[in-house]
Amino acid sequence: MPEQQVELGGTMGELGRIYWWRLACRWTAVLALVWLASAMLAELAQGRLGAVLAGSSGTQIASEPAALAAGMAAPALMLAGLGIAAVKQRSRDRLRRDPRRQFSPEQCREGLDRAGGICELETARGRRCTRAATHGLHFYPWSGGGSTTMQNFVAVCARCTRFRKPRFPSPRAQRRLEERRRKYFPPGTAVLAGERNPVSGRTPAWLRE
Repeated sequence: MPEQQVELGGTMGELGRIYWWRLACRWTAVLALVWLASAMLAELAQGRLGAVLAGSSGTQIASEPAALAAGMAAPALMLAGLGIAAVKQRSRDRLRRDPRRQFSPEQCREGLDRAGGICELETARGRRCTRAATHGLHFYPWSGGGSTTMQNFVAVCARCTRFRKPRFPSPRAQRRLEERRRKYFPPGTAVLAGERNPVSGRTPAWLRE
């Protein structure tokens, strides 16, 4: 049990950082868009944007675009930086993808057996689903570099499969799953959930973490 707790903390730390980083980037992008829209509305209220669109004459033509660009430079640069970071992240995720996307029949049998044949996901009330598990899915999504291993295997029912999107699990969801697994996993079986592949050694230096 002590070994599992140490192992658990390390895994949750890695996947937790990924989750919070992606969430922070998403909300930063939303704030930058709101900031940019607010700057445009402010310039429109002052008549600058309308003057630029209408095509002013004389020295006003040179001054209005400069004032407009100055007010929108910061949110635009922020969005550009986030866009570059998103492209880089997606490129790394593709390089992490496991060559095997589907779990083998042996892995499915082992995963369903250790789950007692019951779905491991949660219902809307935060309780374990009670439907019969029919197959397995990646807990950490394959598209994001999730490995096709037993640590990343989660038994699911047909209904949960239809409604579950391939999203990155939160540290809280991971912790709850691992706590539930202590109650029904066979003794001595590791309860860790979630695992992703390392970036390939042939990856360009600008894409390595």
